[in-house]
Amino acid sequence: MKMLVAFPKPIVAAVQGDVLGMGVTILPLFDVVIAQLGSSFVAPYGHFGYLPEALGAFSSGVRSLKAKTTTDLFLQGKRLTAAAALDYGLVTETVPAERFEERARTVAKSVASQSIQVSV
Repeated sequence: MKMLVAFPKPIVAAVQGDVLGMGVTILPLFDVVIAQLGSSFVAPYGHFGYLPEALGAFSSGVRSLKAKTTTDLFLQGKRLTAAAALDYGLVTETVPAERFEERARTVAKSVASQSIQVSV
């Protein structure tokens, strides 16, 4: 977790399918999160009576999230669709299944091409 927070370069995540628990908790640490439509996000910690250790990722200001994100995901254990995750600020873009892999690669290449090592 500390490595993700301190990583000196942008990190792109491509999300496909169901994302549970810690997978949801670390999403705000990524600079770009591409989610395939049809994916879902759930972190049912509240159902077990505790909150995740990595909850600080949601309040660290790494990426702008709606205030209700923590309540809905962690306290109420709501399952979010990819569209809802985009609305909450948990993901940065949603893509249909047929374009998902191509779009994820394009974004990753674009981000990588902005690297200072590429321009030197």
